[in-house]
Amino acid sequence: RNQMKLGFDIDDVLYKTSVMIEHEVPNIMHSMNLRPEFDMSAYEWEDMFKLPMHVIKQILNQMSFDTLEYVDPLAVRAIKQYKQIHPDIQLAIVTKRNRTSTEIIAKYIEDYFYLNFDEIYTDAGGEISKLEVCKRNQVDILFDDHQRNVMPFIKVSNPLAVLVSTPAVKHNKRFAETYPHVLTDWSDLHTILDNLV
Repeated sequence: RNQMKLGFDIDDVLYKTSVMIEHEVPNIMHSMNLRPEFDMSAYEWEDMFKLPMHVIKQILNQMSFDTLEYVDPLAVRAIKQYKQIHPDIQLAIVTKRNRTSTEIIAKYIEDYFYLNFDEIYTDAGGEISKLEVCKRNQVDILFDDHQRNVMPFIKVSNPLAVLVSTPAVKHNKRFAETYPHVLTDWSDLHTILDNLV
């Protein structure tokens, strides 16, 4: 197989979700007369907020999950530069998000950063694991921030997963200490890929 396909998650990979939460959630909780206490080291909403699910849904409904402001320019620029050096690689989005939300983000990246993704795989990591999605669609390397998505890749040699643990991402720091392939800074993307390929 000649064409390599790279897969990228959205939240905390292409999109600065943790930064958005830290910026927006205190104000949202204040406006709901809730004490703005939440745990950024938790991944699941229930663990982060420790509130009833109907209240968490009200908080989530007010958060900016698809605005241009939180698309990560460092991530997009690094991917774009890699693509310029290796024009034959294919780029995919592999996300648990739904198609509507994913296409909004992909369109921002296309319109404002001139980077196109060849494929979009949504609802991945729920019913069907991201490993399975990558296998079915010939994604060679997945960039993802979540331990649960990345762990299954340890048992296989292909595809590979790189754990994205940039400074704002606090929920995977302990896992990042032991996982072999970790990206902490988008300027390392080329080096990491050159070592893996």
